[in-house]
Amino acid sequence: MSVTRRAKADSGFSLIELLIVVTLLGTVGGIIGTAMISGMRTTRQLQNRATSADDVQQLLERMARDIRVADPIRAASANSITVDLYRGNTCLRQQWTVTSGSVVSTAKTYSSWAACAVYPGTATPTATVTTTVLPSLGNGATSLFTYQDQTGNTLANPLPNQIGVVHVTLIQTGKEGRAGVTFDTSVGVRNEALG
Repeated sequence: MSVTRRAKADSGFSLIELLIVVTLLGTVGGIIGTAMISGMRTTRQLQNRATSADDVQQLLERMARDIRVADPIRAASANSITVDLYRGNTCLRQQWTVTSGSVVSTAKTYSSWAACAVYPGTATPTATVTTTVLPSLGNGATSLFTYQDQTGNTLANPLPNQIGVVHVTLIQTGKEGRAGVTFDTSVGVRNEALG
């Protein structure tokens, strides 16, 4: 029986060697792919959280600014506040309210300051815009607004002319199984009774 040997120039990889290399490459590729996907998912979650936090922070700043310059606060409760804002020769009656787990902003524009002198208004607004500004409020039993008088006493049922400080607490519900984030601020107000 004669055995033929391959020439050195004809040498290559055997089928078993190729299968082992393919299996190892597949395993290493799977590990790297899983790590990359996990990293991209984490990056996306962090970007969503940062964007969402920026949106809530901007909302809180806008609410604080409107409350701070309110002239005067017209109505106040644990989950709603109505303020008058004078801009140029017009009056903007801004209301922030919790409705079905969302923060809703209603802005009514009146043609003159005199039109805002009576509350509730008897004048017809020239424009009304209602917008859901935070669709995922997670306050639960936590009030959106709490109030103190000028001496620091907490007001359970505040009259607008008693309010010296408004505390605003926004709890944004967490997405993708994350815990919610709490944003809060305290706003000193100037209250002038009109009329």
